[in-house]
Amino acid sequence: MNIKETLTKENFWNQLYEKYPDGLKVFTDWIDQYKKAVNWNRMFNDGYSKIVIVNPGGKVNYVPRLTESPKFHDIPYAMQLGIWIEFQNDYHKEMWSPELLGFDLKHDIEEQISSIQKSIDDKRV
Repeated sequence: MNIKETLTKENFWNQLYEKYPDGLKVFTDWIDQYKKAVNWNRMFNDGYSKIVIVNPGGKVNYVPRLTESPKFHDIPYAMQLGIWIEFQNDYHKEMWSPELLGFDLKHDIEEQISSIQKSIDDKRV
């Protein structure tokens, strides 16, 4: 499995901010809006964790506690890539799309799954 390294603050985003603070602000503002639009906090641990409080007398209470959802720079590379594609589509509108780069996710997925199936079928013969 070839898992690419997450683009973290330390290995990427801080240096990018030093070079292009205004350009990066466009993206970070967009990310904030994106997180609201997709209910980011609910997506990760439903935005809550439960802490158990045992009161005197043994009564147990479960108290919801808001947890901090991961930052964009902490999620896996593949998730960052997908969100970056969303940003590109939203920001550039008709100027940019994966199709212009010869990339069609639906087609690529179908092609790859078909190839895997063929390989499995060939081994059975």
